Amino acid sequence: MNTSLNKPLISVVMPAYNHQAFVAEAIRSVLTQTLQDIELIIINDGSTDNTEKVILEFADSRIRYFTQSNQGAHHALNRGIALAQGEYLAIINSDDVFLPNRLEIMFDALQQSNLDFVISDINLINEYSEIIVDSSHWWLTWYEDVKQRYQQTPSPAATLLAGNYAISSSNFFFRASLANKLGGFRPFRYILDYDYVFRAALITPRTFSFLIGQKLLNYRLHSSNTIMENRLLANIETRYFIKQSISKYFGDELRAPVAYLSKIDNYIKKIQQHNFNQSIHALRQQNDQLQHQHHQLHDRCERLIRQLALFENSKSYRIGRMITAPYRWFASKWPGK
Repeated sequence: MNTSLNKPLISVVMPAYNHQAFVAEAIRSVLTQTLQDIELIIINDGSTDNTEKVILEFADSRIRYFTQSNQGAHHALNRGIALAQGEYLAIINSDDVFLPNRLEIMFDALQQSNLDFVISDINLINEYSEIIVDSSHWWLTWYEDVKQRYQQTPSPAATLLAGNYAISSSNFFFRASLANKLGGFRPFRYILDYDYVFRAALITPRTFSFLIGQKLLNYRLHSSNTIMENRLLANIETRYFIKQSISKYFGDELRAPVAYLSKIDNYIKKIQQHNFNQSIHALRQQNDQLQHQHHQLHDRCERLIRQLALFENSKSYRIGRMITAPYRWFASKWPGK
């Protein structure tokens, strides 16, 4: 697709996997940016739906499309970053949406303040691309809490251990030169973005910035989100990451991370209890069904026994026995009986 020898200012990397319903909107949101000096590197990570068909409908020289067998989001991201030609890097997942001026504002902020890594405020959207504005929504309540923590804590890395306020790798904008210092995305299933942004905040705390109040990304929350597929494993992975990070990087700055770790423990226990209760409920339902079937079978047998007794005591049965007595006697004497 992109055959130009001129290097773009910004490389946008998009890992794509089974998002046929959302990927077109994600691609359009990149191609229609107010800052146009870009390339869009799409890595199709072995999609089994019509994601590839949707991608190939776009004819734009700025798109560089690659496909591979399914190897995980971390591999797709690392491959995209390795292929990037731009001086600056941005990431967008194939179910999220950039606001039209996102790249321009992020680039200007990075340039004006000599930053290395920038994230923005976000909107939460549903599967229909509608912005969720209900302030009592559990996700928005949590997000407002972690944003307040960021504003109150001088260390961006320490604050991350109280909650991932970056939310998603779709929110990352950084210098390509920083990628070598950070290393690649690690093979986490649920927290690869959390681990990556934590390393960025830890390595470059003075050149790391969160543009609170500037909502430049629409983050989509839907049933197919990776983080939603298994809440128990997601919380276990988060707990492991936080525990390792606390012991490795921090000494006395433990209050907020430990409190968050306790919350994660509680989440894990609640999910385990919920799963256990569901299993018990299912077993009880099965037992009730078996008991009901047993009672039905017992009642049927009782009815059949009563019907048989009535039949054997009936006049017609006795007459029948008398009529067939000679035949039964003859049959009993037949050779082979």
